[in-house]
Amino acid sequence: MSQVAILSQSSTPVPFSPNATLQIFDDFLGFNNLDRSFSLGWTSDDFSSSPIADPAHPGITANLEITSDAGYIIMRNNSNVAEGQFALGGGALSVFWVIKVATLSAASPRYILRVGLGDTITTSDQANGVYFEYSDNINSGNWVGKTASASVRSTANSAVAVTNADYVKLGITVNAAATSVSFFVNSAEIANSPLTTNIPTASITPFISVIGTVDTTAEGSVIADLFYLTQTLTSSR
Repeated sequence: MSQVAILSQSSTPVPFSPNATLQIFDDFLGFNNLDRSFSLGWTSDDFSSSPIADPAHPGITANLEITSDAGYIIMRNNSNVAEGQFALGGGALSVFWVIKVATLSAASPRYILRVGLGDTITTSDQANGVYFEYSDNINSGNWVGKTASASVRSTANSAVAVTNADYVKLGITVNAAATSVSFFVNSAEIANSPLTTNIPTASITPFISVIGTVDTTAEGSVIADLFYLTQTLTSSR
């Protein structure tokens, strides 16, 4: 997807500098049922365009019914191995997901939601990544920020409860040198953030996954509305 220069109120064009600043987004429009992909070349399994339109949130995708496996959308993968698009440390990076947890995890059915940047699309936790995690029996059902490097992980347990009342904006920012990762829920930084350990050096890629752990997770339990990412390169290309 090409970047479009945005005009300011003074009608002065903002410089188009893809050599210095990467900006990508997906509104999850135009789902292709043949290869189960969206406009940025995502690969998906057990996710599809939502059967219920939302006038305030155009372009939404939701999980299908999930049992004891993982449903996901991930940008570029091959043979169940994620092909990472981003290696942290080349410039400040921020990634945001606008999602809705429409049906909360419970004792039954129970699932684990993970969303951010990572490299794992099985039922295992991320081997490498910076991401949010939620389940009713993890941190009392509050959001958790996590970093993972070579399957060693650090956690930022927040006091922000996951609710099914409305959409939520989850933000992750990584400093230019990739020595600090901060986590935000609706623009407010969570407790125990930033994390400064187990920040991945391996390449990672945008993803969202819903892993069924007990009984059957209903279709539409997790809805994704919008993904956007900005990286300002330390050294222009």
